[in-house]
Amino acid sequence: MAIVGCGVERDLGSHDADAGTAPATRPGDCLPCQASEVCHRGTCIPRSRGGEACSDVDATRLGREDGCAPDAVCTAEKADAGARCVVYPPCAADDTCPVGAVGSACNRGFVATKANICLPGQCSVEANCPSTQRCLKTIGDLGLCSSGDRGSPCVVRADCKDASCLTPGGGYGICF
Repeated sequence: MAIVGCGVERDLGSHDADAGTAPATRPGDCLPCQASEVCHRGTCIPRSRGGEACSDVDATRLGREDGCAPDAVCTAEKADAGARCVVYPPCAADDTCPVGAVGSACNRGFVATKANICLPGQCSVEANCPSTQRCLKTIGDLGLCSSGDRGSPCVVRADCKDASCLTPGGGYGICF
């Protein structure tokens, strides 16, 4: 069985001829995206669309309109880079998404203004996260996948391994 997504280690010897993947040759090999895609938060997304400026990066998580198309989400990769609309792939017919390195949940109506797209880093159940992470929720049905390592999202101290949880003003914090 091949793992679909980018930034994900393959099991040695896994192979899926239909998906065009070859067996990994050493631990740490990652599945590449197609030539028309780029790896973004562990998910292959189209290169051809998106990039429009937007300003409300918390809108989708909070159920507000973010100014992006129904198949895109307002995202800021770096604090100083500005936010842009990023197009995400549609969910599979069974409403699943590739877990990838950071987890991914199918929108399934969680955010009314968005189509059934895969939301990287988001989760509604533990199965949406990599096996070494868990789904943390503060409000609503969507949460964030977290490993509990330093720099990971947290809600309370118990969410962090050997670290404290800094939560400025409630909501999600960071393990430090």
